Amino acid sequence: MPAKNDDMLVAKESFVTSEGLSYIKNVTRVRASDPAAKKFKDLFQPLDVSYPTLEAATAAPGEKRGTRRSSPVRRAAAKVRNAVKAAPT
Repeated sequence: MPAKNDDMLVAKESFVTSEGLSYIKNVTRVRASDPAAKKFKDLFQPLDVSYPTLEAATAAPGEKRGTRRSSPVRRAAAKVRNAVKAAPT
């Protein structure tokens, strides 16, 4: 569930104040103490803060990671090693 940051608000609707300040729906973010947020309370809502779940970059102790696919460079190096081993001495 996203966390709520009660100090930050986001505009629910786009509008322009009499002073000429533009507030864009779902884009403009203001602090709760902002004069426009106080004056137009019904046009702002608390900002939802959420972060995507990230996959761990390293294996935990005892955990096995998937095997890596061989890169073209590794395959070429393996061919050279095998050719050297098979070459007559």
